[in-house]
Amino acid sequence: MVAGSFCSYLRNYISTKDLLLIGFIILFACNDWISDFSRRILSFAIILFISIGISTASIITVIQSGTGDYTTIQEAYDNANSGDTILVYPGVYYENVDISNTYKDITLGSLFLTTQNEEFIHSTIIDGNHTGSCLAIRNTLDSEINVVGFTLEHGSGYNNGSGGGIYIKYANPTIKYCLIQYNTATSGAGISMMFSTTTLAGNTIRYNHSYSGAGGINCIYEAIPIFDQNNLNNIYLNYATFASDIATNNYSPPLEIYVDTFSVYNPDYQFIMSIDEMGHPIDDISINILNNKIDLVNSDLFVNPTIGSDSNDGLSFEAPLKTISHALLLIASDSLSSNTIYLSNGTYSPNTNNEKFAFGAKSYVSIQGESMDSTILSADTLSALLTCYPYLKNFSLKNVTLENGYGHSPTAGIYFNLTENVKFNNVILRNCHYSSYPGIRLGNCKSSYFSNFTLTNISGGTAFNVSNNEGGINYLSMINCEVSNCRPDSDPETGRGGGIQIGVPYFSDGSIKGAIINLRLSNNQLYNDEIWGISGAWSGLGVGNNTEVTLINATINGNVTENDDFGAAIVVGGASKLDIYNSIFYGDSIYELGLGTSVASPATTTANVCYSNLEGGESFVNNWYNQYTLNWLEGNINSDPMWDTSSATPYALPWNSPCVDAGVPMYESGMDYPYIKLENEKIVLYKIDGDTLHLPSTDLAGNPRIFNERIDMGAYEFQDTGTRIKELSLHNIKESTIDVYPNPFYTNTYITFKHEEKAYVQAIIYDLAGKPVKKLMDAQVSSGEYTMIWDGDKDLGVQTEPGTYILSISVAGQKIGSAKIVKTKFLK
Repeated sequence: MVAGSFCSYLRNYISTKDLLLIGFIILFACNDWISDFSRRILSFAIILFISIGISTASIITVIQSGTGDYTTIQEAYDNANSGDTILVYPGVYYENVDISNTYKDITLGSLFLTTQNEEFIHSTIIDGNHTGSCLAIRNTLDSEINVVGFTLEHGSGYNNGSGGGIYIKYANPTIKYCLIQYNTATSGAGISMMFSTTTLAGNTIRYNHSYSGAGGINCIYEAIPIFDQNNLNNIYLNYATFASDIATNNYSPPLEIYVDTFSVYNPDYQFIMSIDEMGHPIDDISINILNNKIDLVNSDLFVNPTIGSDSNDGLSFEAPLKTISHALLLIASDSLSSNTIYLSNGTYSPNTNNEKFAFGAKSYVSIQGESMDSTILSADTLSALLTCYPYLKNFSLKNVTLENGYGHSPTAGIYFNLTENVKFNNVILRNCHYSSYPGIRLGNCKSSYFSNFTLTNISGGTAFNVSNNEGGINYLSMINCEVSNCRPDSDPETGRGGGIQIGVPYFSDGSIKGAIINLRLSNNQLYNDEIWGISGAWSGLGVGNNTEVTLINATINGNVTENDDFGAAIVVGGASKLDIYNSIFYGDSIYELGLGTSVASPATTTANVCYSNLEGGESFVNNWYNQYTLNWLEGNINSDPMWDTSSATPYALPWNSPCVDAGVPMYESGMDYPYIKLENEKIVLYKIDGDTLHLPSTDLAGNPRIFNERIDMGAYEFQDTGTRIKELSLHNIKESTIDVYPNPFYTNTYITFKHEEKAYVQAIIYDLAGKPVKKLMDAQVSSGEYTMIWDGDKDLGVQTEPGTYILSISVAGQKIGSAKIVKTKFLK
């Protein structure tokens, strides 16, 4: 018993060949000083010792009814000795089996192992129950692990990460005759392997779904899959944004793949891909395919989430497919003949039609909904919404709403990298969350176009991020767009919020040029990083290194930078230039426009402002250290735009707004730049440098862009309906003026109000959300000058938080003026 226990102990750590070697060493060492008889006795003892050790290897049975040795696979493995075979009887085992951190040679098999009856593969199921990998094999490099004859399904990845079916790390297992299907993961939904050599023989890997890349098999970090050439595997109809069946990277050696059945005969990046450390595809995969599962369709396809079926051919409205993801697998990418996937109205989501997200965009393919408001693509907060493979060209998305994306690297919403000519028209992206990049992330996109695009209710990091670290020039166009209600998440260290960020990393020699026309940028919030302290961060738009942006007819309001007394709605810095035309900046916190940051930089930064309304005027532009160039050009004003809050259109202008007919003038003979001309029925802006841009014919609400022969400021053009009131109907109110000093203030500020007519006057302080904070005056007054003191408190005497507030003055019930007042923190 003691010998058996000791041998059993040895077998856990010493293999059979090692025991034999030890025995021969003992015989050789003792050869010179023992007698022949003793040698025979010792030899017999050693052989007996080894035999006892070998005999401890046994077959352990797992039967759910309790008639075997164990009822769970995990318990059987935990109690097995090296060399044992764990034989699992039919049943559904809801487990996340973990083979790890022990020196045991183990064979784990279904009854297929002993009978070769394939029915046992289908009837012996390890079900991950969406709580982790079905099977994890970890840290067993010195052990021989064999897995034979199981179905592995409904896994969700190790620690809900990669490897839905099987997760392999620092291990060299053999996987034979397994059916790996219906698993999900961030990547490698079927099998994920790293730092391992894995032998694959006779397996079928199908219908697995990765939220990003690599649906079937993912090989990273020195992963070497060996595909058995006699017992061929089948790998087909897995789904991912790219490399739906197999992916590898350059940290792993080149792949040589042998399969019986693959998704298609000639797989492109949609099905198989190898990438380098920068995400570029590399050509180091060879694949030998005997059969294919589908033939690509070089035609338009039709999808209907209600009456469609993925068993249809999808070639007509009468026989539509059910899911967009299946259509993207089927449709051909043809540079000579672009194809379109037409979507009927309805909701496409995991919970309604078993839709798979994130979608993987394809080159020369368009996705077009029936109507933006009724064609809804929802990820149900399970994953991102839309990404693409590298080097994608000529993709477009039209007439859809994308919603409820949730963060899986690299985004929760839309991610495009290394692309050219991508277009988004009549698209809403809303209700997405991810601490890093929750909305849109464009990297190294040579040309991107957004038209009639709405980005709203985004939480986490920057909502719309554009960068270029590959060199060359990237071009961004945004026309008739709204970015609103984008905010930090619960952890502002990682998800600081903010609207739009356009810039190039300092290590890159690339650049970005952008034109943003008819933009509403409102109610976005950014929480400045406390580690950097006061910096002058942006809440609405940040324009950074090697970037040139032209901003035309923007309405910018309610953007707030928290934890930064020098934050601004828009900041330009880092060797960049921002040209501003016909735009309204009003009611933002703290500043409307900032140049540079508190970190001094020798880079040339320029902002050119003309024919625009900036609250506070030129003196209220934050120019750090007066180091950067602000060109305050003609046509600028500092006035309350008097937005028509009763209008159905947000930020619409009333007839008496100072922003009406105040934009860049129409061309007259001899006029200097800038000016606007009508050329071939197109509206053309001649910029201050003589360069030109075509303006859209309508404003953000779809109304004519130019009315009364001159363009207005802001995203919305005033439309004269014939009921313009020339004079106020109540009192003939003469000019009133408002002065606030000091502003910004810390303890109190003095508000001087000069009025020239006896009337009932109200002076009220509001916060940026429009809630009344303090009533300073509410009385009938005579003409004259009045001074009010605000101590930064509320009506009940409680101090307000530092931030931006709006003083509004009404006379006889008519709002006649307002002023922005900034309360700051005490600075030692």
